Amino acid sequence: MVRLGLIANGPSGEAYARALAQLPGAELTTVMTVPPGTRLAARASACADPVTLVTLPSLEGVVLASGLVEPYPLIRRALMHGKHVLAAGPFTLTADQVQRLSTLAERRGRLLMFAEERMLSPGFGLLADMTRGPARSHLQYLRLLDVRPRHRRDASRVAAVAAEGLALCTRLVERTPKSVSAVAPGPSGDPLEAAFITLVYPRGLVASLQVSLSEDWEVRQLVASAAGRTLVLDELDHRTPLRIVSASQRARREAAGAETPDGTAWQTGSLALAALPGDPTLEQSQAFLDAVVGRRTRAANAEFWGQIARLWEAVEGSMASEGVPVPLEACPRRAEARPGTPQLHVIRGRGQPAASTLPKPTLTLVSV
Repeated sequence: MVRLGLIANGPSGEAYARALAQLPGAELTTVMTVPPGTRLAARASACADPVTLVTLPSLEGVVLASGLVEPYPLIRRALMHGKHVLAAGPFTLTADQVQRLSTLAERRGRLLMFAEERMLSPGFGLLADMTRGPARSHLQYLRLLDVRPRHRRDASRVAAVAAEGLALCTRLVERTPKSVSAVAPGPSGDPLEAAFITLVYPRGLVASLQVSLSEDWEVRQLVASAAGRTLVLDELDHRTPLRIVSASQRARREAAGAETPDGTAWQTGSLALAALPGDPTLEQSQAFLDAVVGRRTRAANAEFWGQIARLWEAVEGSMASEGVPVPLEACPRRAEARPGTPQLHVIRGRGQPAASTLPKPTLTLVSV
């Protein structure tokens, strides 16, 4: 029985509390809610301090499902105290922080896993299946629209929402973009509330991401356009999350012949694919538990999320220079330290727009 602790707030925290309670082989023993006082697990004891929770000797692993606590120091402290970690809150780490945490986890022999619930949804899984193999070479563009209501912007920063979108596109394309460009509306220096991002890949493939936390409605939609068909994934449409628009007869036959995990055929109707049963949070929790029990630290996905962090840093660099494209080679990467060489600590800043035709480098402070 793996004893786990949970730091949670909001619907995501509640979902993880329910999921962990359903897993055979896992025991949710300690819970901290933000704000405190919410009872998420009847048999779990309450903890008022996140640092205390991640250092409890009785716990083997911790799940961080809160966007109201700073993730890096908590994850680091948990790993230092020998805990396996599932980071399920908004992704706000830098590439350097991901690399440091990944190295620490390897040295301690512990699992560090970043949650990917949106990529575990049945609709995204089918979308990925339909764009793999030869079909990927026919992809023309991806378009992602992610709008969150105004009242949620404190809990869902633009950086975290954009990171999810970058991760979705990267999982679908499975290749590195040649360049990244982005603009942020509003005067420089104002709080970032929206971002418009373009990723240019080899062979003419383009991905466009629009993220906003400043509107009064909500939408999470990913469109993949390929020769002969357009696939529309609508995460908020629970009845028909995936649709095929303007499909050819061949695409219609492929959709009609697709099978669900339980072996039943999809109901295509007017090319709207019916929803699949499934709980991405439960699947993510099960994957974490299986890796912990099997001591499969290679199940860690820090390398992938380090790539996403570097993409976001390139996005910030482009926004700082008013949309000038940034070649991926210009994305900051962690240099490997030579034996006997002191490790360098790098602090990056967003910078300010400059009247230049070239990308303005981010402010870098290096100290030994």
